[in-house]
Amino acid sequence: MSLLSKMKSALVHAQEGDDPVYREITFSSTIALLINAHADFKRAKPHAVCPSCNGLRTDKCVACKKRGFVSQFYWDQCVLPEVKALIAKTK
Repeated sequence: MSLLSKMKSALVHAQEGDDPVYREITFSSTIALLINAHADFKRAKPHAVCPSCNGLRTDKCVACKKRGFVSQFYWDQCVLPEVKALIAKTK
């Protein structure tokens, strides 16, 4: 993820400086691809133990896709506040 961020920053810098080395690159689409790749890798990064299977990676758990963990995106968007509160109480 860090490498993707550095690549994006380098392209933005090259675009702003009108670097002749990069003249054949379509900056907008290449930068968009790097942003999307970063988002994809971020969703693969573990954030919390799966609230559905408790990290047991059951073959039937669709929440974590049998990984035992969920991403921050999934945690923020899909886990109900009540479940988060219940998990926080058990810590």
